[in-house]
Amino acid sequence: MGKLVFISIVIAALSALIGERFVNLRRITLASRELVQNHLPNCVTLKNLDYGSEDITILGNGLAFISTGLKYPGFPPSDATSKIFALDMKDPRMKPMELRMSKKL
Repeated sequence: MGKLVFISIVIAALSALIGERFVNLRRITLASRELVQNHLPNCVTLKNLDYGSEDITILGNGLAFISTGLKYPGFPPSDATSKIFALDMKDPRMKPMELRMSKKL
């Protein structure tokens, strides 16, 4: 009976040590972290910039250039063509204007 109790205590101790190592490994590798939503108060959704808006350049005077129409392989194709929009960040309406490009480009 004494051997059975001793073996049970040893197995419980080893299980606790292995479990603690496993928990530390998960913490170190960030395997069980929770993502925090970052809600920015000044973010707005811009209309007409749905398909492939992937690049933005903001000038010092608050004028932003946004390119759209990027197509990724494997995603469903869209009918939207590549366009460049200008957006005045200081304008409270936040309405992007499409910049016209000649067909020769």
